[in-house]
Amino acid sequence: MVFHADRSAWIADPQRLWSLFDRRSPLERSALRKEHMKLVPMPRSLARLSLVLAVALIFSSGSPLPAGEVHLKADTLLVISSPDWRQAANEMKASDFGQFIADPEIRRILDNVGKGAKEMMKGTIKEEVAGRPEAGDLDPAMIEKTISMISEFIPKYCGALCTQMTGRMMIAFGLDMNPAMPIPVPNLVIEFGGTDEIAAFNGKVLDFAAASDEGMSRNSFELNGYQMQSVEADGFGLFIGRNEDRFIIGLNRASLEDYLTACEAGTVRLGAQPFYQQAKAAVGAGSIQLFHQTKPIWDMAVALGSMMPPTEGEPSPAEMINSMGLNQFQGFAMGVNWSAEGVRSKNFFGINGRNGLMRLLPSENLSLTPPPFAPGEVISATTFRLELAEVMPMIEDLLQFDSEGEKAEFDAGLATFEEFAGVSLKSLLNDLEGAIFMATPAGAAGLNPMGMMMGGGGSLDLGFALKLKSKDRFVQLLTNMENPEITQGLWSKEEVSGRDLWSMPIPMAPMPLEVTISFDGDWMLMGTSRKFMTDAFQQADGETRLATNAAYQQALAAVGGDSGMMVKYEDTGLVLSQFADTIRPLLGMLPMFVPDLGAQPEVLFFFDPANIPSSATIQKYYGVTVQRGSVVSGGLLIDHWMPRKSGKKKEKKPKSGAVF
Repeated sequence: MVFHADRSAWIADPQRLWSLFDRRSPLERSALRKEHMKLVPMPRSLARLSLVLAVALIFSSGSPLPAGEVHLKADTLLVISSPDWRQAANEMKASDFGQFIADPEIRRILDNVGKGAKEMMKGTIKEEVAGRPEAGDLDPAMIEKTISMISEFIPKYCGALCTQMTGRMMIAFGLDMNPAMPIPVPNLVIEFGGTDEIAAFNGKVLDFAAASDEGMSRNSFELNGYQMQSVEADGFGLFIGRNEDRFIIGLNRASLEDYLTACEAGTVRLGAQPFYQQAKAAVGAGSIQLFHQTKPIWDMAVALGSMMPPTEGEPSPAEMINSMGLNQFQGFAMGVNWSAEGVRSKNFFGINGRNGLMRLLPSENLSLTPPPFAPGEVISATTFRLELAEVMPMIEDLLQFDSEGEKAEFDAGLATFEEFAGVSLKSLLNDLEGAIFMATPAGAAGLNPMGMMMGGGGSLDLGFALKLKSKDRFVQLLTNMENPEITQGLWSKEEVSGRDLWSMPIPMAPMPLEVTISFDGDWMLMGTSRKFMTDAFQQADGETRLATNAAYQQALAAVGGDSGMMVKYEDTGLVLSQFADTIRPLLGMLPMFVPDLGAQPEVLFFFDPANIPSSATIQKYYGVTVQRGSVVSGGLLIDHWMPRKSGKKKEKKPKSGAVF
């Protein structure tokens, strides 16, 4: 970490995050605070790190914010909120997820992992202390208190917040530029309702903060009706205030004064921003809401980059951001609601323009009806659209900040491809309509990595399909690939179910793969095995259709149908249980394959296969999930719906089958 003496700003440096102890004396630390316009290493006491961890863990485990969010600064980066935390917590507790967490099997797993993590943390701290040259000068009582703070107090505090918080709640985070130095200063405001029990916990946090660093002063003052207590230096530290049943927490005095003054005066700033209003309108009301905007990040990156000397031939941060189209991504908003019927979330992505990477995003909604070869019964099925014809213009946007020589080399590569393949890459991309389809048929078994390692896992039957405007150039390309002079006879063509099938084996024992390509109507199918293709052709020639599957259509109707830029249908419980069955044996064997892990007994608790929930428990609480993405004013909206599953009959275990 680093310490900015002018404003006592605490800025995280990931490379030094785990440096737990300060190597300077208290006198040296006090002298540092008197220096101005300097950037010096921050005192790294174990106690201070524990305080930072306490604040982070406590409020990342909590929840969200109030109507007061509209009074925040216009450049606030992140806001998490709940209009009524108690109601939201009760709704979440009664949901499938809440019931899953409360299941005895999951409680046992969480308890075991928690105990193991606690012991590992204690051991790590003690080892760190013993390895420091100044270890003999450290107060053993403070070390034990710090360990207790991290392993005992923080979990209890989190539990108190979850059970005692009431009314609206807000967590808001931003970055302000330090006027004295070009360094971002964290701006954190947390507001929530609570009880005397939370007040008692807050007092203990302040006591610990004061004892952890003698250079910080303990103060009490009033701020717009809040009785504030702080442990601070030069206006930065930890600030906790109370006004009857309302609490407020911050890291610097200026940000709290700014927020409370705006609330009192009734002025609005974040709430007046067009993107904030647009995002909130798109996601609607929610038991829990999240708002994140990216413009301040791009602005700060450009500002910091402009202070660095330019490198000849290299793009500036502004040029990189603009060329990639990142500045056109405005941010993200989400609203989540729980009900007796299930959980629904609406997710809005603000897009203002189509440049760089943003060129791939559709600008209109189209039908996403599944193709004829889509399995009639599925575990999962996804259809989505990208503007694939914009791939070359996108690359040209990105190449704006490369040298002329690199651009010429790229053009030469395209010319070489056209000479080799007989068609240009750009023409192939222009022939893609943009829709992509993939699915897993009902009855398909999950991967069996243990069987594959033992040589009995069989092949990997995976594939997807691309919708075409025209298949002529692709047929020409594949025909050229049959030429032995071009591909040394690796590619071959045959007729299967009345269709031309091109294939190229890729021996990768014990999991042999075979690239296969064919066409059905205006779709091009690409797979990893011949079986994948024959299953698809059989489905296309049959009478059952996913497009007419009643369960599939009913699920999609809950999110507005199959028109948009993405629809996804999935048996989440089955997918998660198959994933659990896949990683469970691998998890237990990992320490055997990675000797460094096996040599650390304190971390072996994490690799216990019993930590992975059973398939039966997963499928008890998780069922069908459906999503629909659509183009809306100002960006993209994804409507996510998961009907209630818990209490229903168990799902039958899947049989083996191909994966489409």
